[in-house]
Amino acid sequence: MDFTKVIEENSIKYEDDSLSVDNPASDNRKAVEKMFKTLDSHIVSLKKSADFLRELMFEDSPSNDFVNSELVRVNSIIKKIVSKTMEIGRYSGFSGKQEINRIMGEELLMSLDGERLHIVFPTLLPKRIERQNNQAVYTNADIRQMYEPAFSKFFSENKHVIYSKKAVIIYTHFFSSEKEFRDHDNFETKIITDLITANLFYDDSPKHCAIFMDYKMGEYSHTEVDVIPFTELKSFIE
Repeated sequence: MDFTKVIEENSIKYEDDSLSVDNPASDNRKAVEKMFKTLDSHIVSLKKSADFLRELMFEDSPSNDFVNSELVRVNSIIKKIVSKTMEIGRYSGFSGKQEINRIMGEELLMSLDGERLHIVFPTLLPKRIERQNNQAVYTNADIRQMYEPAFSKFFSENKHVIYSKKAVIIYTHFFSSEKEFRDHDNFETKIITDLITANLFYDDSPKHCAIFMDYKMGEYSHTEVDVIPFTELKSFIE
């Protein structure tokens, strides 16, 4: 079968693998460490710009253009520091009150039917990371915070199996009208794929995982995901 229960020795191997550098917890630590390195570089840049601004201000006849330019630079660096600090907080699970109100975990309908997993999202998946006024509307940390609790709850409460052979993740975006159409590559699916493969796959390499996207018209706009054995793809499409 393409979808088999994990026998004891495979389970042990899988648990050992989860302790390697490729496991989600390790990836999270790497991501946070990278964010801190970026934050450190911003802080160093702020110190340099602040020192240069101080020198300009104490000149006998400081140049207005130079001073204004450096003020803009300092202000820009401060915004980057604030933004990166908030991103570290969100990714690490700590959020300010405003962020808690803005980023809510979504309720997902998830079901396992034999070898098939079906997920119904209440809305369309977020767009790929956008920027508005030089700040990210949704970061990967935001998206993980929205969906990870539902995945953790479902897979901790339900017995499930691991795909031992190639399987397919199929994203279907339902639109209530053509006005809501969005190009497939505008949807942020990476985090969802990571959450699925972390629970159902040994890894998400091309040898074990294929990904497809489609769309349908529906009563309301939302996304549904199906995970099936690769051998069942033809019958699923038909």
